[in-house]
Amino acid sequence: MLPGQTLPLREAIQNSTAELDAAAVEFMSSTQREMDAMLGPGVFDHGMLARDVVGAFGLIKSLNFDMRLIDFDNIQAALSMKLDTLGPGPARDRVFVIQAFCQRVVEYNNSLKQRTGTNLPAPADVSAPAASNNDGGRGDGSTRTGNNPPNYETSERIVGGPLWSHCVSGSHDWARMFGRQDDDDDDRGPWLTPRMAARIHYVAVRDAELYDYRECPPRLPKLARPFFKKSKSWRLAFGDCYARIAMRLQRGLPPSPNCTGEELAFHNIMHLAPDAEEDLDLVELLEKLPTFQNDDEYRDVESRAVEDEDVLYLYEDGDTGYSFSDDEEDVDNPVLGPGSMAEFALGPQGGRMGITNLHPRDWFLAFRESNFRNHIEGS
Repeated sequence: MLPGQTLPLREAIQNSTAELDAAAVEFMSSTQREMDAMLGPGVFDHGMLARDVVGAFGLIKSLNFDMRLIDFDNIQAALSMKLDTLGPGPARDRVFVIQAFCQRVVEYNNSLKQRTGTNLPAPADVSAPAASNNDGGRGDGSTRTGNNPPNYETSERIVGGPLWSHCVSGSHDWARMFGRQDDDDDDRGPWLTPRMAARIHYVAVRDAELYDYRECPPRLPKLARPFFKKSKSWRLAFGDCYARIAMRLQRGLPPSPNCTGEELAFHNIMHLAPDAEEDLDLVELLEKLPTFQNDDEYRDVESRAVEDEDVLYLYEDGDTGYSFSDDEEDVDNPVLGPGSMAEFALGPQGGRMGITNLHPRDWFLAFRESNFRNHIEGS
């Protein structure tokens, strides 16, 4: 399901055969008229367009999302036109869900191209040798099963609980570490200002220990909440994600999340940081720091610090990230809605899109092993 929608994608497709067929025909006819008017009759290859459109709609009607980018683009373009002719009602709602889903895939590709200069691989590339998880990239796009879970008790992570807080004791010279930099944006200051760094650090330290989690649990997608509720080692590992972010900052480094757990911890921190200034301790600290125009650019900091927002795909429609029920969710039972973006991202299509370590079992595997311990002095 998509944000703001209560209709599962699978259900929308299965009940929209007539609308999908009509949209395909209308799109091909309209495109033919437009191209002939622009280029002259017979110049544009309408046969190729017809094969592409018919093939794409055939795949999506059969719930096969293993498509090329152009297929997603053609479907969303055709359905955008169809939406203009549909009045309010169930048919329009179904078409909108399908169109929005395909458009999201196209937008993800555009984001990927901006970040890496590459497009999503074609379906034929799925069988190509996968990159190693430690090759300096985001990994092979696969999700591991419960047959081979990571060892959450490993000594390679910071010790969770009350011991780790000693790592962040003392004062820190935020103005020196995050003052004027070579990449300052004119007079707006650095993208990560001293005040912003101090806010992020404050929230990370405050929330890292996650002691009173039953009264105030962290924001987690429902797939991850059972891990948090049932596994103390998982909770400690997730708390350590907050600690690593804090420790990088106090070394003068950007947050640079380097595993899925750190990425979600950072999203949570940025969600809470604007309200943190109500805490008197933080108010007193910020008053001593220089001001810059970029002090409140939360969204810009988040986009610069995090490589992508893949982990946010795990949030389904209506999921606020909180649950106070002990028996609502269970790791042994499916919790993802059919046809949801979470199901899509965790499946083989997500692998093609370069999404890696998205399942909660894999949240604490480093994207880049060489950077995973850069929060420790002397590493």
